[in-house]
Amino acid sequence: MLYTRDMKLISWFLTLLVLFVALIFALHNGQKAAINLWPFDVEAEMPFYIFPLGMLFVGFLTGALVGWISHIPHRMEARRLRRDLAGAHKKLEEMRNNMPFTAKNKGRDYINWAKSRWRWRSKRT
Repeated sequence: MLYTRDMKLISWFLTLLVLFVALIFALHNGQKAAINLWPFDVEAEMPFYIFPLGMLFVGFLTGALVGWISHIPHRMEARRLRRDLAGAHKKLEEMRNNMPFTAKNKGRDYINWAKSRWRWRSKRT
């Protein structure tokens, strides 16, 4: 499988590396910068490192939203299968409860009868 323990270790290493680089970037770029939010005619002045870190955060939220939306069909299918399985269990219980008392063990009795019959045949030949 691709996602083994080694892959998890590499993933954590790369995550920590990116966080370390972002921290170094934030510490070395503390000067003020102004950004003009064009369609709203708003100008914001804040430390420079806020802009790239803010974009990383927006990218994270966008990726999470896309992942959540892409899993909607799978969650719907799982929900449908759970309902179907619950209905099948309910129907099975109804069938077991409506079965005559003598027929409840009929399957086991037939298996025991077949085993005894097989032993009788094997002894005869």
